[in-house]
Amino acid sequence: MGLKKSEFDSYVDAGKISLSESRLIPVLKTGDEMALTSIIMSSLRLIKEFKDQIFKEAKLKRGGKAYYYTEVCFKDIDKESRIDGLILIVVSGEIKDAAFLEVKNGKNVLSQEQILRYYRLAQSLQNVPKIITISNEFVGDSSQSPIYIKNQSKKISLSHFSWTYIKTLAQLLLFDNDDNIRDEDQVEIMKEVLYYLDDERSGVSGFHRMSSGWK
Repeated sequence: MGLKKSEFDSYVDAGKISLSESRLIPVLKTGDEMALTSIIMSSLRLIKEFKDQIFKEAKLKRGGKAYYYTEVCFKDIDKESRIDGLILIVVSGEIKDAAFLEVKNGKNVLSQEQILRYYRLAQSLQNVPKIITISNEFVGDSSQSPIYIKNQSKKISLSHFSWTYIKTLAQLLLFDNDDNIRDEDQVEIMKEVLYYLDDERSGVSGFHRMSSGWK
């Protein structure tokens, strides 16, 4: 990766990168996609076992310290794209891994044009090797994205999670087994997140279909 976290912070301070911190209880209306983004990213930050499972499938490094941001815009490179989420993995002050996050709910589907913009931005930055998408679209497994990018670089991977899969994963972590959440406070946070996701107003339920490219 090669970029120091302090350099990234200096770009933020200089206004070259705009972003917000993820919040478990965002000041946004229920059902807003940015509310979902903030909640899911905060749950990754606060619940170790949940983070470990998602990071493992998305092939994100699990060592170091993770930083979670929402509504990210790299103004000097692409003023039009406001990325739902950005995850940075920092080891000894250096960014060692990173991922863009795009979130859809309800009947909203992933846009080929939008993800391609993210992909080109990731290429320009040379510091973001992963793009993670979440929607109500199903895929065979998380390594299969509904979006196809012709001549996709091996340096940038696409991962996809359906909301149904994320909810199932969270539910399994609450069961009494070897992979369950050990910290009692984190168990309660996971329950609250699931309560929100289970409410039809969140936009997570009510749209079930395979992605067009699943086969």
